[in-house]
Amino acid sequence: METITKNLKMSGSVNGNTLVGAAAVQGNLDRGADVLFPGLWKGVLGDFLKEGFVPLSHDWGSLPIAMPTKAKEVGAELQVEAEFHSTDEAQKAKTVIAERLAKGMTFGLSVGFMADRDGYAFFETGDALLEFAEKGGWDTSLFDKKAIKAYKGWGLRGIWKAKELFEFSPCSVPMNAMAQVTALKSLADIGSRGDLKFGDHLESVLGAVRGLVIRGRDIHTSRMEEKQQPLGKESVDLLSTVHEQLGSLLQEVETAIAEKSSDRVADASAVNALRAKAAALQLAL
Repeated sequence: METITKNLKMSGSVNGNTLVGAAAVQGNLDRGADVLFPGLWKGVLGDFLKEGFVPLSHDWGSLPIAMPTKAKEVGAELQVEAEFHSTDEAQKAKTVIAERLAKGMTFGLSVGFMADRDGYAFFETGDALLEFAEKGGWDTSLFDKKAIKAYKGWGLRGIWKAKELFEFSPCSVPMNAMAQVTALKSLADIGSRGDLKFGDHLESVLGAVRGLVIRGRDIHTSRMEEKQQPLGKESVDLLSTVHEQLGSLLQEVETAIAEKSSDRVADASAVNALRAKAAALQLAL
């Protein structure tokens, strides 16, 4: 499954030891060409309040800085509150956020969640997405129709059902293009240890590749406008390596499928080899 992060530039508040803000906004088109539908969080907020956490900038490898205490979807917002932990790092984070707000500055909030496998779809146009939402009974008054209709590009996606909400994070950079890849890496590492079904592992890699393609196209467009080389040699070499390893894995899959009906033992060995190859591929990515 793909782990998704969505960052917002907004002004929340710190009341005593409590962080208050909107962790997500539904109905708008973000830089990742995703539109979160109203009602996305139905059924997942109870478990989030029991098991969720608040890290700093999606750093899942460090101790959380706060624990969620309230989460409710109101209109187009996922409104949240969290209590800061008493640790030094948590209190330092609270101080930085409070000092920025005191100067009239903002801070970002970013939500990290997993979409249900049957809870999203890709659309060729913004009109098609809005038509789908209207026929499905969503309140389209909560959608930024102008921006969605005007979108021209690849990978427009609507997400209407979350499987799990993991966390929300204070973050310095709103809509950080790399935030999605960072969160995906932690999930992919689990898959490389065999704790994740191979199909779900493939979906997580697909999500990372999708984020990479969007970022690469942004860089390409920007550099072409400035009449610069689209990508450096090192990046091109890395892309070539990814392409070669994916091609090698695909060839092994096709071989295993061809041998399946005549040699089940050989097929089992091929499957084990594919798992090892997938782990190596993820490390390369």
